[in-house]
Amino acid sequence: MLRSFKNRLISASVILIIAVVFLQIIVSAQPSGNNGSRPELVATPTPMLPENLRKEEETRLESISAGYNTKWNRYRAAYLACVIGAALLSGLAGLLLQLSSTKDKPRIKDVAAILAFAAAFLITLNTLGGFNTAGLANRVARNEIRKLKVAVMKGQITDRGEIESKIIEIEATKGDAAIGKQSE
Repeated sequence: MLRSFKNRLISASVILIIAVVFLQIIVSAQPSGNNGSRPELVATPTPMLPENLRKEEETRLESISAGYNTKWNRYRAAYLACVIGAALLSGLAGLLLQLSSTKDKPRIKDVAAILAFAAAFLITLNTLGGFNTAGLANRVARNEIRKLKVAVMKGQITDRGEIESKIIEIEATKGDAAIGKQSE
């Protein structure tokens, strides 16, 4: 019986490691548009925006917004997978204990313990990963970039340097929000 418990424990550990790797891949994958580089943050010293450059800036801002949106969706998926997965696993563990027959009780207890461990692991992963906070920070940054795009479209901002400084400010604010830093 001890040998089968060790086998189940090893199997559960392998499954959890695969789940962690899968979540890491989901969260850290880069949007396909810029291959992980940030050329959109390179300042260009043109002072005023003619019509063709305004369209170029609008396209660039839309690309940045799409990148934030992709990251938001990935963090949201990881957050929901952890929370819903933990709820399902812990519920299943309790259900197994309630529905088990007396002759299979030791095995069922082992399986229920592994399920409860997996649920606790998912909650810990979610808490340490900060998926919800990081996702919301990307969502806020996406909305700020969209506001900036509207300002450029309306001609309220015509200086590329000002656009660049606002993008950098939004990125810094997103970073502060992702780590939970309070604004002053």
